[in-house]
Amino acid sequence: MDKKEALKKIKAGNFSLADADASLKKDKEVVLTAVKSRGDALQYADKKLKGDKEVVLAAVKHDLNGSALQYADKKLRADKKIVLAAVKQDGSAL
Repeated sequence: MDKKEALKKIKAGNFSLADADASLKKDKEVVLTAVKSRGDALQYADKKLKGDKEVVLAAVKHDLNGSALQYADKKLRADKKIVLAAVKQDGSAL
């Protein structure tokens, strides 16, 4: 599956980052689209993107069950702005 098709399917709710190949999990645009749809999709992102502040912030802001923060890089799990955003979504994120 190519990037364009993956983006279209993610936006339609017909595709999970879990099912994407490694190249899509490394693509920032694809991962951002996925975490904006479901914050906990961060768990399937490439390690480098789990350390990207923009991606992690989008994930915690769009996470409904407080789980996205646990998948972020350790450094970002200690970032005040990201932790506050996660807690605002769900207090159990701590």
